Amino acid sequence: MKQLQNFLTRFDLGNLQGFLDIFTGPQQLFLLLVLLLIFLYGMSVGKTRALVSLLGIYVAYMLTVMFPYFDWLKTILKTNTHPGIVQTGLFLGIYMLVFFVLNHSSLKGRLSMGEMSLTQVLLVSLFQIGFLMSIIASFLPRELAPANAQQLYPYISTPKAVFFWAVASVVILPFMKPRRE
Repeated sequence: MKQLQNFLTRFDLGNLQGFLDIFTGPQQLFLLLVLLLIFLYGMSVGKTRALVSLLGIYVAYMLTVMFPYFDWLKTILKTNTHPGIVQTGLFLGIYMLVFFVLNHSSLKGRLSMGEMSLTQVLLVSLFQIGFLMSIIASFLPRELAPANAQQLYPYISTPKAVFFWAVASVVILPFMKPRRE
């Protein structure tokens, strides 16, 4: 309890204001476009697949970080690319495999969220895409980020950012109860 209290006292809302100040002019339009894409993604994927995908992201991240044959994989590929690119490719490959397996398993029925509201589907989609982008950005070197995304990089690519996206994705799940009529 003491650790939670220490964290909350050190949490700086001024950083959040600095993050929001990034979005001025054309960046506001870009932010609206990103929010529209999240909306379209959430509506097309659906509630159960979004939850299965979120679980798949956790599993794929854990397997990628713990992958013991990374050096062997780099020598097999015989490429001069940055190790972060190989790690990102490995993560995405494992993610697609895990998502396919979970989507066709009996676990999919257990993860069904039943009737969820539109805002709940969008919230799950937002955290799913945010967590996925945070993981990918943490693997890739900062030099590969587009010039206009350099300002966002500290907010999504640091180990703390990945941790906060992971925790936030778990914290919202109890609030995703099906609607009662």
